[in-house]
Amino acid sequence: MGTLGYSSKLNAEWDFLCTLHEEGRKAAEEFLAVHGESIGRYSTREIDHVVEGA
Repeated sequence: MGTLGYSSKLNAEWDFLCTLHEEGRKAAEEFLAVHGESIGRYSTREIDHVVEGA
């Protein structure tokens, strides 16, 4: 889909919204294909660095 301009925020046309929905679904599927096995198994943050200064 590429980069959307500022005016896209004002576009409430059904076809445009359906396109955004489909692009979001594709992005989610790609993310899950790459990272799905890690969800709930690995942290995305090194907690030791966060609590070190506490």
